[in-house]
Amino acid sequence: MLYHHRHPFLAADDYEEVYGHLLSQAKDKVVLHGLGDMFDPNLTGYWGASDFGSALKIVIRIIEASKDKVEGIKISLLDKEKEVILRRCLPDGVLCFTGDDFNYADMIEGDGEHYSHALLGIFDVVAPEKCGLSSGTTTIMTPR
Repeated sequence: MLYHHRHPFLAADDYEEVYGHLLSQAKDKVVLHGLGDMFDPNLTGYWGASDFGSALKIVIRIIEASKDKVEGIKISLLDKEKEVILRRCLPDGVLCFTGDDFNYADMIEGDGEHYSHALLGIFDVVAPEKCGLSSGTTTIMTPR
């Protein structure tokens, strides 16, 4: 998983160059993590843009340029509509993972056309049977 650096670069081109370089060296597919400034104000302007629409275009260009190396992206903006927009823009075969604490179930259920895959840290430390999950779900969530 590639995590954000806390000090944003100045321009979108920097992100495309750095991520392109890192992704070209990845041995396996990676999951990008788009963490928003609501979690850390130092991330304002990450991806080289301060507004979501411009940042989205940059992220999609990065993913499209290296889609053979990108398993997916986890977006953590706590904004259901922005995540829905992102997952509709992703190239075929690139997954959208959700960590939206407020809309988790809705994001996983999807809209009939697209859905987000579950990726929330709590599942790492809470045994599925303690959550009341069925045996079928437990099997899906068990690490391989």
